[in-house]
Formats: sequence, structure tokens, C-alpha cells
Amino acid sequence: MKPVKLQFLQEAGLYEVPDDLLEKYCQDNNLEEGEVYEFLPNPETGLPMILGNRPSPSFHKKLDQLLQEATSLEELRAIKDSQERTLEGLEVLLSLRSDILAMA
Repeated sequence: MKPVKLQFLQEAGLYEVPDDLLEKYCQDNNLEEGEVYEFLPNPETGLPMILGNRPSPSFHKKLDQLLQEATSLEELRAIKDSQERTLEGLEVLLSLRSDILAMA
């Protein structure tokens, strides 16, 4: 079974966020696109880009805990529309922004 973090991010659609959806999300939330991109996951590690390619298990464990507390896979699966699911995933990542920055 995949780690919860990778499974959550993949199910949220955060590896394939369309540019138009990301632009709309940024406009709706008064964010710069660059700010959001650095929190999107790197497909190789599953960690947000801001954390780079560090293989440290402590980063993975901490991010797993943060994502589990933010929302569950069951809640994410209940969202049938893929755009809504992606937006929810973005909301979760950005709600964890200060925690993610602290891990960097």
C-alpha cells in the first residue's frame, strides 16, 4: 500500500493540476502562482517542491501526519468532481503552508 501522503496527493489530482485551474484558484484566493507551485508535490518524492528532493523519512512522516489531520482519504473520495477534488487538495496544502515552510 502507498504511503497515505502519496495516495492523498494522487487522489487529489495534485500531480496534474491544469494551468487554468491553478490560475483560477490563485485568482480566487489572491495568491501568486509561484507561491502555489512551490507547495505542489514533486512526483519523485511526493514532497512539496519547497522541500526539494530530500529523502529524509522525518519529512515524509511529518507531512503524512499533517495531511491525515487536515482531511481524510474518505472525505476526498466523497468528492466526485475531479476539479473540486483538486481544489480541495490545494486548500489542504495551503492550509498547511506554515507547517510545510517550517519543515523546509
